[in-house]
Amino acid sequence: MSSQKSYSSAGVPGKRREDEDQEGLECLRPHAVAAQLGVSREHVLRLLRSGKLPGVRIGRCWTVRKSDLAAYFNKLLRGNGENSSLLETTGDD
Repeated sequence: MSSQKSYSSAGVPGKRREDEDQEGLECLRPHAVAAQLGVSREHVLRLLRSGKLPGVRIGRCWTVRKSDLAAYFNKLLRGNGENSSLLETTGDD
C-alpha cells in the first residue's frame, strides 16, 4: 500500500497549496460583520455599497477582510468628526 502525501511548495506534509494561499486572507461575510459591530446585516450591506466599509463583491456575495474590519472599527473608536457617523445610515435605502 502506498500512501500519498500532499506537499506544499515548502515541503510541509499534509498542507496543500490552496491552504497556503488562503491563510493570509481571513474574510467575513456580512452577517458575521453585523454580529461583531452589533448592527443588522442590511446595515452592513449599505456600508459596503457606500464604500464606508471596504469589501469585495463577487457575484451577489460580499466579503470583508478581517483586517479591513479592524481598521474600520478603529476609525469608529477614534470618533473624530469625519468618522463619527460611520455607522449611520447612508440614505440609499
